Amino acid sequence: MNCDGIIAKNIGKTCAAHATGYEKVACLINKADIESVTFVSQKTNLISAITLKTGKTGYMIKQFGKSFNGTKTEAVVGDFGNSWNKTLQFVSCEVGSANAEDLYDALLNGEFICIVENKDKGEDGAFEIIGYETGLKLATGAKDNSLVGQRWTFTLVEEGCMSSEIAFWSTDYATTKTAFEALLPSA
Repeated sequence: MNCDGIIAKNIGKTCAAHATGYEKVACLINKADIESVTFVSQKTNLISAITLKTGKTGYMIKQFGKSFNGTKTEAVVGDFGNSWNKTLQFVSCEVGSANAEDLYDALLNGEFICIVENKDKGEDGAFEIIGYETGLKLATGAKDNSLVGQRWTFTLVEEGCMSSEIAFWSTDYATTKTAFEALLPSA
């Protein structure tokens, strides 16, 4: 994290084509279920390992169409300091009392992190963690029965972050993908 506001890298222009958006599967984790995280040496925005408490797991968010449309990071300029807000948006078509109790009602007051996979796999940014600093919390949740599948739309926000992005990366893409999949419930 660069709190002094001192730029330490050139701002370049690349003409290479980059994939945009996110893959269709993400991992949502109750923040309270995290036992520990390991940062890459000398980096405050690069996590190489996440260990969950015994018996705990992350939960899959599977999207269709435009995956995680509305997910973004925005600068917030304040009178007494600046920060970043990170927004995660997703859709669910699951209905019924079990989903209401175990998923939707838990989102109402929970605090989470989410690991999303970028379509652009460049360098160490293939996987991004949203919620690590101050926790993702529900901002809006709405069910629209007029849509096919009685779709729920959720927006979770992490406010007041000091880093614009925290990546999840361990050695190479294949190793990181395996670590990501290990956080999801077993099939």
